Amino acid sequence: TLTVKSPSVTVEANKTSLCEGETLTLTATLTNCGADNSIQWYKGEDLLTGENKDQLTISSVTTTNSGEYKAVVTGGIICSSIESSAVTITVNALPGAPTLSPNTDELCSGKPFTLPGDYNWYEVSTGGTKLNSATISGGITSNKSYWAEAKNASGCVSSTRTEYTLTVNDKPAVPT
Repeated sequence: TLTVKSPSVTVEANKTSLCEGETLTLTATLTNCGADNSIQWYKGEDLLTGENKDQLTISSVTTTNSGEYKAVVTGGIICSSIESSAVTITVNALPGAPTLSPNTDELCSGKPFTLPGDYNWYEVSTGGTKLNSATISGGITSNKSYWAEAKNASGCVSSTRTEYTLTVNDKPAVPT
């Protein structure tokens, strides 16, 4: 009995929906192709010159990297000219930094406060951990800055944050 296995090439992406600045990795897998094969990568019908390995990596993607990608096998005897199905990649734009107007507020010492807007809030200008809530319930007792990060429907966040400053005033004296 002779069993014939069909040769094929498939392409998988690390992510099909990315935010600008992320890294896209496409991997071509050859099945039943034998040796001495090369891969040529295409975006749409355009050959990506110089991209001939089984993995295509595009660092710091932009929206211009959106499109359909496929791999074409060349060189080998069994898989020559076999083409993968296209993988559609969408690169979403980052939102701009939040516009906070005003970007400062005053409150009495010890009072809880809710930071304005629907943003991701941080206690540092870069890095750090997102606050679980925009409501500062424990009360603020000294001047403090928070930083707002915009987010869009695609889940992408702004590349910079906007500072929001709280000025804490002493509680007024109780009248006598």
